[in-house]
Amino acid sequence: MPTPHELSAFLSDLMPRLGAIAKDGYENPGPVEWKERGQPVTAIDRRIETLAREAIHQAWPGHAIQGEEHGSTPGNAPTTWYIDPIDGTMNFARGLPFFSVSIGAWRHDRMIAGSVLDPLRNEHFHAAAGLGAHLNERPLQLKPGRVLRDANVSLQTSAGSRYLKTPGFMPALQRRVAKTRRMGSIALEMAYVAAGRMDLVVGGRSKPQDWWDIAGAWAVLEESGGAVLDLSGKNLSPDSSHLVAGEPGLAREFIDWFESHPA
Repeated sequence: MPTPHELSAFLSDLMPRLGAIAKDGYENPGPVEWKERGQPVTAIDRRIETLAREAIHQAWPGHAIQGEEHGSTPGNAPTTWYIDPIDGTMNFARGLPFFSVSIGAWRHDRMIAGSVLDPLRNEHFHAAAGLGAHLNERPLQLKPGRVLRDANVSLQTSAGSRYLKTPGFMPALQRRVAKTRRMGSIALEMAYVAAGRMDLVVGGRSKPQDWWDIAGAWAVLEESGGAVLDLSGKNLSPDSSHLVAGEPGLAREFIDWFESHPA
């Protein structure tokens, strides 16, 4: 069974190849198809995921894979890979320079390795369980002490989320925190939290979160000292439709605020 370090080293070799495809296709992504409203896909998405799947199965044929574009491939080993070939396809397809390639590996009860690559800025956020998180070669470590009123918060919500169904939530949030952002790639924004560029990512939808969207950044954030929680304050589970990701104390401060007096 490969160690977290071996999985992370594999990703460090693979991600530049995937990123090169994304970067080369950025200004000419070709036709855009729509899986559903607000869910575009390009041939570049599919090409990247196909290459990632082939590389994983060549290295470890028994590993399971969950990918955004090509679905589920079962395995006979305890490791499952989650692939988002381009997180932020809407940005990518429209020429907005904020998207990422994101891959994470789950074993038993945690993400044990993960990578998020911004191919335009050549920034590789990566982590392995027990070995810390890095941005390229620089170690990442969250510092406790930030409070909600000073926080820079990424709000990743859809119309079906509890947040937007709560009367007065948006103006209350604007009053409670320093700034809100929505930049279009939740994986990259979670990686930005690990790097100290943002403080919190708050996500919500009407159905469970797609783990391929967040898997790579999940590993990075946890290894930097952060937490990825649901609105009960527990670790995110496959049934969770809402997440709060950041330094643990700040994440729990947001959850307490929302549950006690959101409006």
